[in-house]
Amino acid sequence: MKLRPTPALVVAVLALVVAMAGTSYAAAKIGSAQIKNNSVKGKDVKDGNLTGKDVKDKSLTGADIADGSLTKANLPAVGCGADAFRLATGCLIKATRSVGTINSALIDCNSIGGRLPSLEETKLLPLSNALASGVTWTGGALNNYEFTSEFVDSAGLKVVATDFSGNVLFEDGFATQRGHHCVVAPS
Repeated sequence: MKLRPTPALVVAVLALVVAMAGTSYAAAKIGSAQIKNNSVKGKDVKDGNLTGKDVKDKSLTGADIADGSLTKANLPAVGCGADAFRLATGCLIKATRSVGTINSALIDCNSIGGRLPSLEETKLLPLSNALASGVTWTGGALNNYEFTSEFVDSAGLKVVATDFSGNVLFEDGFATQRGHHCVVAPS
């Protein structure tokens, strides 16, 4: 007995070939020029298929992003090097910088693209986390005072210094020698 395809089978196979070819054609030929602007919705895109390369720089706004949809993993790695401790406002270089006057401290931090820490930054520095990560203080003593970026102008210009615990010292004059730390921008 010899098998012969029926006309219905021939039509069905032909229809299948045409359908598959049409899908392949569509996949290969439909591009952004054939898609009407604003017609593709988030539900039309498979999860994980879009990357940062697929989105034009500065084209997204807060209104384009659903609340809670971004996590730390979605954001670029911005951090501090191994020699710095992350603050909310920048990276505090862990090692105490040279001992000198307020002017030499300002010049030193500026020379590395940084600045002296503010009084608030030193008050908010989490003591146990900072020490555990290797932040040092002038002379190795946490009660030594270091320069901050603060100045007070009441009854004469005063330099504001602080110890590691956030205690404040107002000093007259610019000749006092103290250590300092610098804060630099995250990389």
